[in-house]
Amino acid sequence: MIILQRLKSFFANHVIQMTVRGLLLTLSVYVLVTWIGLTLFHETAITDLSIFFYWLLVTASTVGYGDFSPVTPGGQLFTAIFVIPFGLSMFAMSAGKVAALVLNQWQKGMNGLRALSMNNHILVIGWRGQRTAHLLTLLLRETQQNLQRQVVLCVDKVMENPMPDAIHFVQVESFSNSKELERACVADADIIIVDTEADDTTLTTALYCAKINTRANLIAYFQEEQLSELLKLHCPRAECMPSIATELMVKSAMDPGSSQLHHQLLSVAHGMTQYSATYPKECTAIAFSKIFHVFKEKHNATAIGIEQDGQLLVNPALDHQVLPGNRVYYIAEKRILQISWETLSHV
Repeated sequence: MIILQRLKSFFANHVIQMTVRGLLLTLSVYVLVTWIGLTLFHETAITDLSIFFYWLLVTASTVGYGDFSPVTPGGQLFTAIFVIPFGLSMFAMSAGKVAALVLNQWQKGMNGLRALSMNNHILVIGWRGQRTAHLLTLLLRETQQNLQRQVVLCVDKVMENPMPDAIHFVQVESFSNSKELERACVADADIIIVDTEADDTTLTTALYCAKINTRANLIAYFQEEQLSELLKLHCPRAECMPSIATELMVKSAMDPGSSQLHHQLLSVAHGMTQYSATYPKECTAIAFSKIFHVFKEKHNATAIGIEQDGQLLVNPALDHQVLPGNRVYYIAEKRILQISWETLSHV
């Protein structure tokens, strides 16, 4: 009894530790020994390769249809003492190993340990609790309206994917480890948002992202404005987001309701929201008034400004010329998906 228990324990431990290569080698040996044994006992009907693998699978899995079976006494005995017992073990071992591999891959995905393969995605770097969770919720609403892009969260904390059904997840030991960040496909991202708990970490991470991805729209949030200026110095295309809580408090004190106004303009959850669109490069320059009137009359949207030569012009004069490639900012209930820019010059 003790010997059987030791054998059982030995077998169980080796099954758990067995690699996929070891399992395949064991299965190959089992199949080969089975075929040689049946051949030696002249089981010609079963050893035909067109039948053998089918018979072995249904026998090892205990399905046993009965359409094929050993006919010689030796073949029957060999099947009873070797093929069936070891076949059951092999079948259980294979099923358990496959289940373990699937579970391991699922756990890797949940824990962010798996390398991703994607492009043109939205990458959020950093986790700040409910703040980041709200950011992800708003991004998902934006993508559902128009962008249809996948969202990836990259963190340096030990945690599980906070939204496993909605976003992809990558966990790294440090944002300064370039090889680990590669698992989040930083070089192929279309939008990168860096919002970590420390401004210095945000700065170094944003500089790294700007270096390896020169086309992405890079946004970084800083609590101290000095570091945002430093990032702009080294990466002029980066959009730095300093804290504006103080300014909002002053504005609300002097003009009550201002905080609600700004919140609605920034949130896609309800009400009117601020969006933007690029005036196509193939179009000709037109007056801002034409965009203003068409947006209001056809889309119930209000054009509020443009970006020109890297400078933001809010509430420009109606006769101000909007040039090809300029970004137009507007307020609307939903993002305008179809804009007939080519018809504006005829208005």
